[in-house]
Amino acid sequence: ACGGGLQGAGASSASGAPRRMALTRRMLASRTCAAAPRGWKPGGLRPSRRAGCSSPRCSSLAADDLRDAVQSTARGLRTGKTAQERIDRCVAELRRLGEGQTTTDDTLSGTWRMLWTTEKETLFIAEKSAWFGKEVPDILQVIDVSEGTINNVIEFSQDGVPDGVFFVTGTLQVEGPQRMGFKFTGAQYRSRRQESGFSLPPFGQGWFDTLYIGQGIRIAEDIRGDTLVVERAAEPWQAP
Repeated sequence: ACGGGLQGAGASSASGAPRRMALTRRMLASRTCAAAPRGWKPGGLRPSRRAGCSSPRCSSLAADDLRDAVQSTARGLRTGKTAQERIDRCVAELRRLGEGQTTTDDTLSGTWRMLWTTEKETLFIAEKSAWFGKEVPDILQVIDVSEGTINNVIEFSQDGVPDGVFFVTGTLQVEGPQRMGFKFTGAQYRSRRQESGFSLPPFGQGWFDTLYIGQGIRIAEDIRGDTLVVERAAEPWQAP
């Protein structure tokens, strides 16, 4: 389904090339993320490999369509039925493309910026920050496989100025080609305007599967069945 149509479009005349290129890209993207059978949901039977192609171009199209699908959902706070169905289709297709990948090596390391999640606690903090006059410009996950560490980070700002950061620290252990075990060891809030902050006791442990890494995107599913869609951040996060 994702064969050499784009190469042919690129060789067209200058006047018609952009239109044909855009049309071809939309057609391929619709085939890619429409690959999941109607009614399929994460956790159910996976689509057949014959449902879509496995070329890097199709992976790129599916990743782009997923980015577009989550763009207006406020990271998951405002995911309507149509958006949810589209996200499910794209996650299913990228999950299929990620079958057989080893995603617990150094490709997992880095600073990842959250695009969308079903994780209620994270969404609660993002939503209720407005009660305190705060915005949440970034939610990050910072992973170092070689060091065996993970940091979940929520950045706060006020009137566009960085105001504080809440971050949970933890340890990681490889449990399989796509599974990482984790154990949280502590949590802190630090103010960026004042030399102040507080710590919380350690809490939580479990595992998460990284179902797909590629095209700057990562998709994970955790022990509770929550889905996380993140993109690789342009800059590494530095602890305050």
